Amino acid sequence: MDLDQTHCNFNFPLADPFFYQSSSIDMLIGADLYPDIVLEGVKKNVLNSLLAQNTVFGWVLLGPYDDISIISNFSTFVSYSDEPPPSHCIERFWKIEELSQIYLLSPSDQYCEDLYRSTTFRDATGRYIVKLPFKNPTEEPQLGTSRFNAMKQYLRNEKGLKSKPIVKTEYDRVLSEYIELGHMSSTPPYELWNDGCVQSFYMPHHAIFKPQSITTKLRVVFNASCSSSNGNSLNDLLYPGPVLQSDITLLLLNWRFYRYVFNGDIEKMYRQIGIDPDHAQYQRILFRPNGDQKVVDYNLNTVTFGVNCAPYLAIRTLHQLSSDVENSFPLDILSARRAQTELITALRSAGFYLRKWAANDSELLNHIPREDLLNKDFLTIKDDSSTKTLGVQWNASTDTFSFSTNPQSLSVVSTTKRDVLSAISRLYDPAGWLAPVVVTAKIIIQQIWKDGTEWKQNLKALTHQKWKSFISDFSEIEKITIPRWVDYSPWKKMQLHGFSDASEKAYAATVYVRVRHDSSLESHSLWAKSKFAPVNTLSLPRLELQGAYLLSRMIRILLNQFDFLNNIPIHLWTDSTIVLAWLSKPPSTWKTFVANRTSEIITNVPDVQWSHVPSADNPADLASRGISPGELKSNQLWWTGPNWLQEPKLS
Repeated sequence: MDLDQTHCNFNFPLADPFFYQSSSIDMLIGADLYPDIVLEGVKKNVLNSLLAQNTVFGWVLLGPYDDISIISNFSTFVSYSDEPPPSHCIERFWKIEELSQIYLLSPSDQYCEDLYRSTTFRDATGRYIVKLPFKNPTEEPQLGTSRFNAMKQYLRNEKGLKSKPIVKTEYDRVLSEYIELGHMSSTPPYELWNDGCVQSFYMPHHAIFKPQSITTKLRVVFNASCSSSNGNSLNDLLYPGPVLQSDITLLLLNWRFYRYVFNGDIEKMYRQIGIDPDHAQYQRILFRPNGDQKVVDYNLNTVTFGVNCAPYLAIRTLHQLSSDVENSFPLDILSARRAQTELITALRSAGFYLRKWAANDSELLNHIPREDLLNKDFLTIKDDSSTKTLGVQWNASTDTFSFSTNPQSLSVVSTTKRDVLSAISRLYDPAGWLAPVVVTAKIIIQQIWKDGTEWKQNLKALTHQKWKSFISDFSEIEKITIPRWVDYSPWKKMQLHGFSDASEKAYAATVYVRVRHDSSLESHSLWAKSKFAPVNTLSLPRLELQGAYLLSRMIRILLNQFDFLNNIPIHLWTDSTIVLAWLSKPPSTWKTFVANRTSEIITNVPDVQWSHVPSADNPADLASRGISPGELKSNQLWWTGPNWLQEPKLS
């Protein structure tokens, strides 16, 4: 258009202030969404021939204009999916498969820690009050306006919920509960300004509805990453804080050493931690329970799901509570009932209440109100995905771990690279108990890359056949049960036995606990890991050395994590005489690759004897070559180790 800014000074905000300038199309919106976009308000005869229509994006202009000289043809396609992209799924899969790392605090993490320690306090009720870790604490946060966009999104969301009355009712109930509990409070309906900067932030919010959930069917999610008018969001200006969540693998392993165990969820955990009143204005939302009422502005007064530092603040507060009550409740591992009582008391002192209780002994549940019990047999060990091909679960009544499967996600019909990788990425086996099965999936992943298959291409015929074979008896996994307790008690004699092995496809390591008490002997698989061989193939002896190195890292992690393992005998085994020869001499004897690996192995396990084991007695062989779920189910070599682990003659 032959126009400039001087012709376009309207008294209403345009969705595209520079509509008169040629530019690329950002997005096409289908006509099915038109009713959700259009708002009340029409202005005619704009620039003589145009019509202005009010929408959730601002005012848009429609109609003919005589001076248009260029028309560009274009095509575009936009789609939306709740499923994460395959790259994200695969990244999560490999993250789970990696061994835990020692986490070092960065300067920003240290700042968050220092801020927490110096500013956190407990109010008159015992609840903790925390501050948000802004990146520039000496300056006012550089935010633009955000209320206008938050209002548009709220009205759009409200309109959409009208067609979902059940969700709407629950959504309004949850946010009304925030008001009743004091978790949010009304505030004047305008943004706060200081020296030209906005000192408040409005977060859009929406509902995540899970009708299958037992307790929390609807969760309100707040979007602190939504940009304000200057491009900054609240999350842009906050440090997320250090990662404090415990490694799920180590939590599972630790759980296996205790005879009596219990589990519970903290009710409304984030919302039991208050935000310093000076920072509450940065957590504002808009809400009205009734469409006939005026929209009201609120401050969220607690740690809020959707703010990037919320996980850190929540876990850090639990750590602080543990430190604060340490002297009042000294740890007594010999009395599960006493430990449970002290845990409940300590948590309640800070406003935390436990629910969804499960335990492997009814004595630990008799005093718990029935409404606070987990009303099903299984406790699901969750990861961060919403659907899993394979998930770990604990049956409290039998005190065993098992696996739930979702065979539908492993459809033989879905044979593109994208579909297969997406399915494999949902295999969730953090402790490696199914390593002989999962390694087969890893080998298939590698073969797909070797084949050069594109994302939307079907697998090559041979690879497709391997995939069909892999999923043919996948449901057999559900028949596998693993004792949670490894029979350990402080007065029993215990040993750790580790095995490593390699094939041309992968290398693996597995660790067993051997427990002896009087005349009884028990051995249990504790932990396993497998990794596929590099595409640029190493020689088999070097892959065997990689397996030994993997095993040494696993043992080092166990010794660092569990103090009681540092004073027990440890025996490590390999069926490679070449690896044993490499380990028998100083690392400087060998060339670089072997020297580096042997040096690291000796550093990880300096006082441990390595011995030879026949291949037929090496359980790590199964995890390096792969077997089917049906074969794994009854394979005693894998679940309890070689027979001689349970013979008294082994010292």
